[in-house]
Amino acid sequence: MFLTQRAFMAAKLESTPYTPSPPASVDFDIEVENLSWSEEIAEFQRKVADKTLDSYNSVMGKQSGTVTFMVPINPGSGVTVQPAWSKFLQACGFKVVGWDSGAEVDVGSAVAGISWYLSQYFTHIPITIECAEMNHGASPSQLVTTLAGCMGNVEFMIGDTGEPIQMNFEFKGSLESIVDRAFGSILVRTGVSTVQPPAVLGATVTVGGTAQCMSKFSINVGNSVDLWTCAAESTGIRGAYIGSRETILTLDPIAELLATDPVYTQWLAGVTGAVVISLASTPALTFNAPVAQYSAKARGERDEAVTAEKTFRLHKSSGDDSLELLQGAKS
Repeated sequence: MFLTQRAFMAAKLESTPYTPSPPASVDFDIEVENLSWSEEIAEFQRKVADKTLDSYNSVMGKQSGTVTFMVPINPGSGVTVQPAWSKFLQACGFKVVGWDSGAEVDVGSAVAGISWYLSQYFTHIPITIECAEMNHGASPSQLVTTLAGCMGNVEFMIGDTGEPIQMNFEFKGSLESIVDRAFGSILVRTGVSTVQPPAVLGATVTVGGTAQCMSKFSINVGNSVDLWTCAAESTGIRGAYIGSRETILTLDPIAELLATDPVYTQWLAGVTGAVVISLASTPALTFNAPVAQYSAKARGERDEAVTAEKTFRLHKSSGDDSLELLQGAKS
């Protein structure tokens, strides 16, 4: 018997894309929540025309899997230290770079901070993921599911003021194996960060320079993840890739007069503005979206006060800059 709470996950970016990279203990370095996974095996059903109404034995085909989990954002132990969750953002199409005196540098040469930003060229940086559950006993064993060539989508969100920002991930990939792992071979969690996820308090939130008194927000990167089918692969699937993207931001500020917050005027005119969401954390964490365009607005309610439920599409300004997460500073 397995208990739902006794589930484990390890992950490693593939040094050669679409070649499985089995995780080691050093890759078991992140605390995930709400972990769930499923296996899918395509079934070719046979409906033979004969005297019976019954079906014949099916043929089993392509093998794939899906993993979902949540990670609360915690900054690195220093401005130039990548948190363990960095690998998951890279497998969601983010490029990671360093900053020194306002100039972009290799992340290993960073001085002032590091950034993760969406890149059109980083849609094939897959990750191998192992999910395991443990049975009972003095020397329990694990049932381990391995997915390779995984790519995914992420949604950044908070459900209420005072909570940490959550990253909700969904990955798809090739189902490489489902095996038992003996007690003596179980991976031991190594190098987990002791930095606590900061609560969203004292944050700076602006849209087009106008402050927003919000209680919750969501940035759904909106990756469309497709499976790369290939008859040459033993599973029929080489891995996954990001085929397209539509990034959406929603937030719920208190409604104001147009003189203070000209929502309708800007919505109708197609006006765009920069969105900045900066956390009062150490090191500082800041979301930057240079071109946010109103897509929808609805009347909402929070604690008996009217809110302006705003939806934006995030566009690029120049190059790969539709969304950036900055740790520290650029200079």
